[in-house]
Amino acid sequence: MTAQSKEPVAKRNAAQEGGASAIASDVKVRTKDRTEGHPHPYLNGNFYPVFEETVGDDGIECQVIGTIPESLRGSQYVRTGPNSLNVPKDDAPHHFFDGEGMLHGVYFEPGDGKGPVRARYMNRWVRSDTFKKANDHGPMTTSLGLIMAGAEKFWPLILGLIWYRIKAIYYSLKGAGNGNTALAFFGSRLLALQEAGRPIETSVPSLNTTGEYYFEEENIPEAEKNKKKGPANEVCTAHPK
Repeated sequence: MTAQSKEPVAKRNAAQEGGASAIASDVKVRTKDRTEGHPHPYLNGNFYPVFEETVGDDGIECQVIGTIPESLRGSQYVRTGPNSLNVPKDDAPHHFFDGEGMLHGVYFEPGDGKGPVRARYMNRWVRSDTFKKANDHGPMTTSLGLIMAGAEKFWPLILGLIWYRIKAIYYSLKGAGNGNTALAFFGSRLLALQEAGRPIETSVPSLNTTGEYYFEEENIPEAEKNKKKGPANEVCTAHPK
């Protein structure tokens, strides 16, 4: 998705010019806790989760071969996709759609309009309520791999559904949406979508999470927003037309 950016880019100093990436301080699960050579094809090689995020709001300047078209100046390409915060055990069911959302973007700086267009890369976890609870307490939703395993995993599935429902209630999970499926630019807002919960609003170009978005927020009393417990009190399609 390409969105026109309205968020100003912070002024850079010499130390920031090159950019860097690291595991953010609020991410409690570390790479040392995971198995690098995972046997599942969707948790190995290029599919292995990315744990680092670009440092600061400016991202990392990209090396450009050729010339970026002027029509892209001031815009941003952004994608989202599953990025497992808690990598499952080697023999655990897993599906390509499993995992918390992570945004990756390339921002084409507006500059002064005279020099060549410069591009900067940035990435961010979608810090949904699901992400925060999974970061603190482990996985919060049933794996699609388990759901699609069929009769072979019937009882593990039933027990899993019960267990994650209990976790959702115990840890007051507000919504199971994690923004890992699609993006929509609606009312000058970039929304990360997933079928199981509310849209997650994010800032551009930094891709920082703003919070859950309610389409009719002004008509919803504050006390009513999270009145229901559990992850399914409000959902939104991840495939809008």
